Amino acid sequence: MSKPTFFMMAEAGKRVTAAWWGVPLILLFFIVGSTIGALIFFALLGAGLLQDDIVLDLENFSAMMATFDSTTQGIYLFLTFIFCAIPILVWILVFEKRSLASFGLGNFGPGLVKFARGSVLAIAIMAVMTYGLTALGMVESTAPAVPANWTMVWPLLVLLLGWTVQGSTEELAARGLLFQSVGARHGLIVAFIISSAIFTLAHGSNENVTPLFLLNLVLYSVFIGFYALREASLWGICGYHAMWNFAQGNIFGFAVSGSYIGADRLMTSTSTGPVWITGGDSGLEGGVVTIVGLALSTVAVLTIKPDAHAKEIAHVGEENAVARQKARTDAKAAKAAAKP
Repeated sequence: MSKPTFFMMAEAGKRVTAAWWGVPLILLFFIVGSTIGALIFFALLGAGLLQDDIVLDLENFSAMMATFDSTTQGIYLFLTFIFCAIPILVWILVFEKRSLASFGLGNFGPGLVKFARGSVLAIAIMAVMTYGLTALGMVESTAPAVPANWTMVWPLLVLLLGWTVQGSTEELAARGLLFQSVGARHGLIVAFIISSAIFTLAHGSNENVTPLFLLNLVLYSVFIGFYALREASLWGICGYHAMWNFAQGNIFGFAVSGSYIGADRLMTSTSTGPVWITGGDSGLEGGVVTIVGLALSTVAVLTIKPDAHAKEIAHVGEENAVARQKARTDAKAAKAAAKP
């Protein structure tokens, strides 16, 4: 095949979204979707159906979010991202007229296995980074605190759901529409540039942003795009992204992209070493340690290959691409022949 399996899968539908459509569409979907989700969230909050001790202060939104408990934070993440994910999926089904399987979300059972594989990889890498820095005397971590009962587990589960929707939605956008569709239309290099640029810019307004943090976002984008290409699926990268955030913030107790999300953590970790290594207030994502983690993740992903179902869809996509090219060539020839 002239293109990677993951890109050829996008050809299995009737249309492939071009970059000049994809970028503004994603911006529109996220602006409208997050606004709808936020309105629903604050309606629930105002009705007293969520945490009842929050003082609404939209001018200092970050400070207000810091007062959210884990359940409230999980619901906020869920609502503000689920309405961004829905229009992306509708666009694939209605405009591009192709299946979710061709988008990288086929075969639910095997897909969950891929999701779990990505999740386990993220937890393992986060553990290696945390305990590696601890062994070097650059991080101080408390012992893991096992929740004593279900009332303590529930907030973490709600927060995990929120992280799952948040991370997965970002991957549907950045590595789905902005990587797969753009890659099928414009090629690998353009797909990497656009998906990485949009993903990095979207996180550029986070708290405690540093140049190294932004570099790591670009490297993360390149790695996760490589992961999607190796697996020819979105399942694995959705699991990796969701668990990367949850493990970093709520298992090992670091800041996530510069912010602490949710009050419940199994551990508390404090960076004591050089900020350029540990990330400091940015969380591990702001340090060189993340480059090591991404390198180890890349080695692990090298063992993954597309499954037979993905290759079948890609074969259909390749046939469609050939047919489209022939139709364009015939149309040009007919137009040229019609000229006097």
